[in-house]
Amino acid sequence: MSVDIRPYRSVRTPAARLDGVVSDIMGRPIAGAEVTLLPQDVTLITAADGAFSVILPAGRILLQVNATGYAPAPEEAIDMVPGARWVREVCLAPVRQPRTGATPPRTAWSGPRASMR
Repeated sequence: MSVDIRPYRSVRTPAARLDGVVSDIMGRPIAGAEVTLLPQDVTLITAADGAFSVILPAGRILLQVNATGYAPAPEEAIDMVPGARWVREVCLAPVRQPRTGATPPRTAWSGPRASMR
């Protein structure tokens, strides 16, 4: 009986690191923002200081950032180079929400005036 023994070789994909911070237009951190990385289909939630961090296989990723009450950031393609560390600062602008229960603004009347006499 013969046994074929081959040396063990780990198959690992070279990795790259992505760190970032999500803030509003005034520079205040946004906690709870969703940072999605495609095609890995990884979604991270930012910490109280707006920070996120992940180690991914090298290759091209698409970065998407969304937060409740803010317009989404433009999607960004990043070529993750093996062994590299990428840092991204993402700024989100607030979305104006209509006030609920608000009275519509008055408009000036420009038509003929009625007399009650």
